[in-house]
Amino acid sequence: MQLKSQRRTPKRSTAKERASRMSDSIPTVVDLRQSIDFQKDHVTGSINSPLNTLTPMTKDIFGDPNAIYTHWGNLKTNFDAEGERLGPKGSVILVLCYDGETSRLATSILRARNYTAFSVMAGFPALRSYLQRKKR
Repeated sequence: MQLKSQRRTPKRSTAKERASRMSDSIPTVVDLRQSIDFQKDHVTGSINSPLNTLTPMTKDIFGDPNAIYTHWGNLKTNFDAEGERLGPKGSVILVLCYDGETSRLATSILRARNYTAFSVMAGFPALRSYLQRKKR
């Protein structure tokens, strides 16, 4: 006799469903880069929520458990402080950093808090490059 598990797996949304939700609303853009870099160039209307442990020289955080632990704690603190600026639960948030790695971690925290969060692969420089190409 086989026993069936009573545990239900939560329904995951598909990339198409997430993209549809994102296209229906203007995302809140949260930029984790340092204030000086944000002041030089940023997405109009974005929120600067600088992460004190993040610099342009920050290496791959996923190769260092201590770095993940430190960034995780700092991100949680930042997002707690941002409060209402992030918008209501379920809001779409686009997170930017220098290389896309820390923003990947940030999206995990925001998704756990019921936001629809995305990061940009390769970070702010890649987004800037994309937007410049699109203007041409």
